[in-house]
Order: sequence, then structure tokens, then C-alpha cells
Amino acid sequence: MKRLTIELIVTAILMLSCGGETEQITTPEPQMPDSELIFTDSMGVEIGDSLYMFAR
Repeated sequence: MKRLTIELIVTAILMLSCGGETEQITTPEPQMPDSELIFTDSMGVEIGDSLYMFAR
């Protein structure tokens, strides 16, 4: 039992010492796009002729 414990401790130490330094990879922060939306046209009218009313 004592030998098994020593083997486990030695194995754990060897496993920890095998790991090298790892480089931390970070993701860049999301940025707002450089474009903007512009209202150019509409679909139908709210009040007016029934031919141009939307959803009628």
C-alpha cells in the first residue's frame, strides 16, 4: 500500500512537470460595424388610397 501511494505521488509530480507554459489565446472584443442603416423607402401608406395601403 505504501509503495502504491509513493508511485501515485511520483506519477502525479512527473505529469505536472511535463506540462510546458501555454500561451493564453484571447478573442478580440466585438466592435461596432462602420456602416449604418438609412431609411430609403417604405411599403404602402398608413392612411390613404386602398391601392397603396399595406395589409388591405
